Amino acid sequence: MSILLPLSNHSDASLSGALVLAGTSSIGPITPTLPSAAGGSFVSFDGATISGTISGLTAHSWIDDANGLFETASNLSAEWTGYYQQMIEGQSASLTPTQRLEAQAEAMFLFTGLGTLSAGLQNTVREDVQREIDVIGAAQTIDQSTLGIDPAAPLTAQTYLDIVQTIEANPTLEELGVQGHGLNNPPLARYNGYTNDAQHSADRSTFYVGTGGDKNELAVTNFMDDAIMTHMIFPVVMKQGRLVQLNQDGDKEETLVNAVRLADRTMYGPLLAAKDFAAIKAKP
Repeated sequence: MSILLPLSNHSDASLSGALVLAGTSSIGPITPTLPSAAGGSFVSFDGATISGTISGLTAHSWIDDANGLFETASNLSAEWTGYYQQMIEGQSASLTPTQRLEAQAEAMFLFTGLGTLSAGLQNTVREDVQREIDVIGAAQTIDQSTLGIDPAAPLTAQTYLDIVQTIEANPTLEELGVQGHGLNNPPLARYNGYTNDAQHSADRSTFYVGTGGDKNELAVTNFMDDAIMTHMIFPVVMKQGRLVQLNQDGDKEETLVNAVRLADRTMYGPLLAAKDFAAIKAKP
């Protein structure tokens, strides 16, 4: 459950007088169930009964397995590599923001320990990431249709909040996103996500030293989580007079201002390169 609050006194002029999302500080309720069979409907993360097949809503089609985990038949490795190559060749403008996210994710596999994982685990992690990217893209498409927001324009605080609200209003998108991101101590295996599949185990020695936020933080643990996965599937709330993005535990992940800056870096900024990563932190 979330509420809308007028923020006429907020210091961000772009939000003055606007209605923006402010979710509750808790994540849930979590009352999920397993489908009766692969492809069958089930009770989602937020308690809604949803279809086990996603087609047309997101860029990829997803069908749940017997555990309710949405999987795609798409060759994500080939797809990401193709978008990465297009950005290398200077064709970034021909891609959508979420296609650029896929290219950025491919760069993460090239320049961090994600690329040293077993083939099977790499595929698992790619699906984790793609679930959340698809959710962001679907929300942008909905917002373009219902709110007239151009997805080609970099995010503002308000358009970021519009995405958050659109995801929260759609149980299917929320479920797909939570499966991708993952939960700490997940109630079912389908909520392992990036959090448990790779975030804290794939690479604890490569730092992100580029621009746009999270500089000198661990690339796989922090930058991938904040700037490519993002936390848009979770609420944004007002705390101590500031809008903050919550994480899967219902705790503050970062300020809204920084969340927007991180997302804009990867969705609208240049392609990540080897120079953006290092084994030691960059000098201040």
